[in-house]
Amino acid sequence: MRINDFHNILELIKQDVLQSEAEYLKLLKVVGNNQKYDFRSQLSIYDKNPEATACAKFDYWREHFNRTVM
Repeated sequence: MRINDFHNILELIKQDVLQSEAEYLKLLKVVGNNQKYDFRSQLSIYDKNPEATACAKFDYWREHFNRTVM
């Protein structure tokens, strides 16, 4: 994926979120649950899973929680 493609996808997400109160509230939950990430990353997380509650690197999940994530 090219950088421009990524930026275009983020712009589409922003437009969708601003047109729906329900989607905006979902985005706010994702942002609140993933505060350590910058806004672009939070938009990307929201795009992949609007119900995301805890995001971390693969190794963090394995080392701290003995979990494997797909």
